[in-house]
Order: sequence, then C-alpha cells, then structure tokens
Amino acid sequence: QYTEDQLVERLKNGSSSQEAFRELINQYKERLYWHIRNMVKDHDDTDDILQNTFLKVFKNIQQFKG
Repeated sequence: QYTEDQLVERLKNGSSSQEAFRELINQYKERLYWHIRNMVKDHDDTDDILQNTFLKVFKNIQQFKG
C-alpha cells in the first residue's frame, strides 16, 4: 500500500499510472462511496458519481499540486 504522496507521483508518471490508478481506487473506493452515499441516498447515482470522480482524478492529476 502506497502513501498518498507516492500514489500522486506514480499517477503523474506515465509508465506506472495505470497501476497507481488501480491502487488509488482500491484504497479509496469504499470510503468515498459511503461519503457520497450519505449525500445522494441512491446506489446507482452513487456509483455514477464515484466513477466520474475517479475519472476526473485520472484526467486532471497533472494539475494537482498537493
């Protein structure tokens, strides 16, 4: 398991970004799911928001400054 800083660096590194993205999802999906679910209350909507959140992270990680 990587630290948050290590994950961010690995996500920014093109050669290891897919593996790091899988690790990011594994580390945060359940906690983030329940955080969203507390606001949305619908399972399908929660899954959609969760997926969109992870996609935004992946697409915009280069602009993340920590």
